[in-house]
Amino acid sequence: MHPFLEVVYHVGCDTGSIEERAQAIAIEQSVEMPLATIEDEFVRAEIVGQVVDIVQKSGNLFEVRIRLAMATIGRDPGQLINMLFGNTSLRADVALHDVELPGEMVTAFAGPRHGLQALRRRVGAPARALTCSALKPQGLSAGKLAELARRFASGGVDYIKDDHGLADQAYSPFAARVEAIAAALRGVARPAGHATRYVPSLSGDLDAMRQQIEVARGVM
Repeated sequence: MHPFLEVVYHVGCDTGSIEERAQAIAIEQSVEMPLATIEDEFVRAEIVGQVVDIVQKSGNLFEVRIRLAMATIGRDPGQLINMLFGNTSLRADVALHDVELPGEMVTAFAGPRHGLQALRRRVGAPARALTCSALKPQGLSAGKLAELARRFASGGVDYIKDDHGLADQAYSPFAARVEAIAAALRGVARPAGHATRYVPSLSGDLDAMRQQIEVARGVM
């Protein structure tokens, strides 16, 4: 058998139907078609998802463990997300709960470039809960958003991010916004070893985002 990963879903279902439901999820998360129509033996043996375990957590809540072939993912993080969520994520009574990755996949993906510990080091918060706030609403000028960021930083917020609606609008162009907010944060006195970090949102096509990255590097 080829390497695999095991995915755990929490499923709302009655006791009499959970086995059938679990099998349907395994099929949907792997081949997305009726097994009777699949003639290829490799696909049936190695690619079709397998139900490993079903555990009843409470009345109508079950923990379903499904084995998926690593071959369906390759070395593509986006495809991993696709295989974990898939069409099953559209169902209100199914939730992705956990995933166990094989060592080969962990090595290939290597994990986040900046994990939780790096985020803590950047703001000088080794143990406590981190705080974050978004800059909003849309329509504010770069200067007004910078003033809002200054107030957040003065209050001790660790990370300040552009709201998802902020892009490169005329009332708050990306370059002007990043420069104004970076300057505002540099003017806030924080205790030694502590800092507030700003996370601007990138938008537009790839060339535009590359330009925005260079702008941010130049002022932050």
